[in-house]
Amino acid sequence: MKYLQKCLNSMKIKDINNNVLVVDGASGPLTIGTIKKLQQILNLSIDGICGPEVLSGVKTIMEKPLCSTTIIYVNIYCSNELSTSLFCVIQILCEISLY
Repeated sequence: MKYLQKCLNSMKIKDINNNVLVVDGASGPLTIGTIKKLQQILNLSIDGICGPEVLSGVKTIMEKPLCSTTIIYVNIYCSNELSTSLFCVIQILCEISLY
């Protein structure tokens, strides 16, 4: 759980209070809520459980050289109003090799 909390913090996916997670290894309500945000980003079933699909998605994201340090903030506008702000990892950028 500590690994997941560290990765969520690295990906700038914050808790419901817009704070980084405390890396304590506990699966409390803030961690569960943040896991749900990640599941939404990864287009997985949203249950807040850190199962194999979540860990696989985190591993894939964190192994990308650019993604390990870069997160894209995407604002979705509807009818010229800001409706939702999502933290999204744009995998196209992760595929770019700078070497």
